[in-house]
Amino acid sequence: MTSNQQETGVYFTDKPLHDSQSDISKLTMFRNDMYNRFKDRVIMLLESKKPVTRHTSKGLLNPRRAYRYPFSDSVFIQKSHSKSGDTTIVMLIDGSGSMDSGCQMGDTYFSKIQVCSSICSAFAKAIQDVLGNQIKVEIFLKSASGICSTEIGGSNRGDFVSLTRLFSNQNYQTQDKFDKLLTLSTRSPLLRDGRSVGSFTSEFSVLPALFEWFRTNIVTKNTILFNLTDGEAYTTLGDYRGSFGNSENKHMRLKYLKQFPNVTMYVGDKGRHTKDYRDIYGDNFIETSDSGFHHALFTTLLRFLDTSL
Repeated sequence: MTSNQQETGVYFTDKPLHDSQSDISKLTMFRNDMYNRFKDRVIMLLESKKPVTRHTSKGLLNPRRAYRYPFSDSVFIQKSHSKSGDTTIVMLIDGSGSMDSGCQMGDTYFSKIQVCSSICSAFAKAIQDVLGNQIKVEIFLKSASGICSTEIGGSNRGDFVSLTRLFSNQNYQTQDKFDKLLTLSTRSPLLRDGRSVGSFTSEFSVLPALFEWFRTNIVTKNTILFNLTDGEAYTTLGDYRGSFGNSENKHMRLKYLKQFPNVTMYVGDKGRHTKDYRDIYGDNFIETSDSGFHHALFTTLLRFLDTSL
């Protein structure tokens, strides 16, 4: 595509996804605090899974206990080992425009997308530093660009829903990506006539594309989905630009995630519609407005890790 075509057409680029001019110093401190919490919890989990040595009547002979043989046959050693991880954790960040609104974390306000990107960055960094990327981590951005599919040469299928792969710890050059995640914006990865556009809330409308990606890219035995959002789905899909809202969102969860390990974290003030959100997203639902959300978040994610190590 020539520069002239780029000025007048619609095309993909990752440039609008990151705000390179943003000051992330306070956000880095928030991420590092989350990282230390994750790291400590993962270390504790590993400590609980260290090989256990038992003395039994079968196994490898322990010369130091051989003298006991006339009185006891427990002079052999057996060690139990934990299996290595065989799990991929997929994180989905809501990239809609409303994620740019404020969210209080302690005494500091961040945008909702900054909170989500910090949590994902902290978790991925802890997995690298403690587990040596033994658990695979994939991070995606969900978008529903305010560009109709007809504008990019397709039929009239409503807003252009897309998934952007932001991070993979299977790429050895990950160190700088932890901080790059903190610059995430709420702009769509599509440009129209050289200008970026915002995004509606695609939510689980991306699941068909995600599961198609799974088929050719996920090689682990287990896969866990961690969804981060500020609430309801709002976009248009289909031949007649039909709405994709809460009812459709729940239908997609039941179709794709009913037997699939998943958790959704709601970012923002405590919602008046929490009961409705639990109906849409299922029982594994965490709110950042809850004072103990850190504990709920760590407990849920580490419960998944516990079954994977």
